[in-house]
Amino acid sequence: MRRKLTYDPRRDYYAILELDSSATSEDIRRAFRRSVRAVHPDLHPDRAAWATEQLQLINEAYDVLGEPARRRDYDRLRWLYVPRAQSAARAPRYSPPAYDPARPWWDQTTIHRPRSASSTTDTAPDPAYYRGQRSTGGNWLYTHGLGPLGPHWRTIVGLWRTPYAGLLTLLSALLALNLAVIVYIFIGPDAGQGRLEIRFSDESSSLADVSLYRACLDPGLQIQIPQEFDMVGETFTVMGTVDQPEMWSYVIEIGYLGPSVFEIAGPVAWETVRAPDPQQSAPEEPIQNDVLAEGVPLGSTRTGYYAVRLRILPIEGPAPEPCDVVVQH
Repeated sequence: MRRKLTYDPRRDYYAILELDSSATSEDIRRAFRRSVRAVHPDLHPDRAAWATEQLQLINEAYDVLGEPARRRDYDRLRWLYVPRAQSAARAPRYSPPAYDPARPWWDQTTIHRPRSASSTTDTAPDPAYYRGQRSTGGNWLYTHGLGPLGPHWRTIVGLWRTPYAGLLTLLSALLALNLAVIVYIFIGPDAGQGRLEIRFSDESSSLADVSLYRACLDPGLQIQIPQEFDMVGETFTVMGTVDQPEMWSYVIEIGYLGPSVFEIAGPVAWETVRAPDPQQSAPEEPIQNDVLAEGVPLGSTRTGYYAVRLRILPIEGPAPEPCDVVVQH
């Protein structure tokens, strides 16, 4: 398996083979043979280790420069590091073709330097070229020691120059919208313990209180078991506190919310599972951290989310807001 292609200015393949970057394929082959003959370990018995290392570098350089596709990739990596002074002396004149059908479309990205009026050939851009090129971010990567990330950044930028740019824009917009919805659900004003409400376009459809009061801020009206999003069976026990002035009795109700937690807004109808005795003649005694109802049936085999509501029936006057807990079944 070939090693990942990178660029190391201290081991420049052109310098190892003593070549200009505009060298032809035949120039590279001749330079390779010449370099191998010059450093062959048989000719340097007193420096065998050095000769072996040099021969390995030469083979590594030829393995990249001798193959056109790998040479193109290497030149793109090398452009970020080529000093400006080399533009005149050993300026890289090699320019990859604008399109190669053998390469995947997402890798068809190149950096094009504006052609001046007095020049008829393109030269590889040096780091100074990136100054002012805010759209590519090349100068920022180079000046912050992130030059090796340049090819990846150019590939990402190049994706927006393909025929798929419109599709990518649409997908990005949909992703941003989904993220905004998720963030609003979890950190919005109604997240967690807030009050969620829905409104019906037809007022006659509102058969029940479609608001959930999940804050339960009153210490005298609390559901302690089950807790929020607990898993319950066909029957379960409700424990908590009901200790309100002017309390006649309390009621426990259950309402089906839906199969998904994101559909939680309020049940269409409530089912009473605990109510005062019709023969009751005096206010019920307060209950502190004890059983409020045992063997509470769900009354439905549907799986999903249910709201358990605890509310007070006052002797007179308005009733306080109920306490709701959402459970899973």
